[in-house]
Amino acid sequence: DLYRRVFKDDLQEELERAKRETDKQLSAYVARDERGVAGFAIVRADDREADLWHLGVVPKLRRRGTGTALLDYIERLLERAGKTRLTATSYNRWNIMLSLLTRRGYRILGTQLSEKRDDLKILLARTLRSRKELRVALTEVCNFRCFFCHGEGLDMDAPSQPAPPGTVLDILNAAKNL
Repeated sequence: DLYRRVFKDDLQEELERAKRETDKQLSAYVARDERGVAGFAIVRADDREADLWHLGVVPKLRRRGTGTALLDYIERLLERAGKTRLTATSYNRWNIMLSLLTRRGYRILGTQLSEKRDDLKILLARTLRSRKELRVALTEVCNFRCFFCHGEGLDMDAPSQPAPPGTVLDILNAAKNL
């Protein structure tokens, strides 16, 4: 019923086909707010990768952050489960979904014409990884000129004041706690 409310289409036939065509595990997630069910997502996953098969938000509740929050939750869950990549397919007409995915760092892998609709399907993917390292610059002044340094816009030869030691420790402790 929720799928029909969001997409005005029936999921049952597509769900049966997906079960036959793949050995990936299907998982469903539901987003709720104070008014009730706000959206949903269906994810197919194997040992290493996952596919965001469907993500939808109830039309009258769109543009309130529900899709973003749901996708954020799913990405964190998949990262913790050891998945390395999340793919998503969207149609060209779903500009809100395409915008959401590209803002979150998904890259376009390819396109193809839809078999069911007169529209273009766009395949996107994002690498999932948990950050476990932190690089800290204690001062803007450095004469090493390392290839990985991001000193864009800084005058590397100008004198500068390093951050007070207490501030640096506070920042490092906050990062450690995260």
